[in-house]
Amino acid sequence: MQFARLPEALRRALVESLGPDVERVVLIESSWRVRWHPRALATTRPDRIYLRGSIEEFARDAELVLHEYFHVLEQWQTRRLTRYRYLRELLRRGYRDNRFEVEAREFVEKNLRKFSVLIARAEEPLTPALSPQAGRGSGALTPALSRKREGE
Repeated sequence: MQFARLPEALRRALVESLGPDVERVVLIESSWRVRWHPRALATTRPDRIYLRGSIEEFARDAELVLHEYFHVLEQWQTRRLTRYRYLRELLRRGYRDNRFEVEAREFVEKNLRKFSVLIARAEEPLTPALSPQAGRGSGALTPALSRKREGE
């Protein structure tokens, strides 16, 4: 079993979108658990996302990332989602129409644009900016790191 970590920009965007509990979620690459779900690219359990492939493949799909983290943090963590409840929903309504998948898709639909903006913002490189040097009355400017912002 191999544990993976999200790219920093994606992790920061998730924390801003879903809160600090994002840090507790463990990602497991190339998991045998996903093989039980033939079409799935990932499957979840409490505090875990099991991936069919690599973290790089998972991280390239913002919609999938948001969807799976929603399952873990908003459904498993709150205990609204359990294996029994999911199986019951699956047998009653199928994969597409079960309430847990519907909720996750609706969450993604409402939040994907904002999430994508957060990712892009987190990926922006830090650029040097000028700020007054502390303790000098000359007004000399020294490089300081600041986030590049639109219009500056």
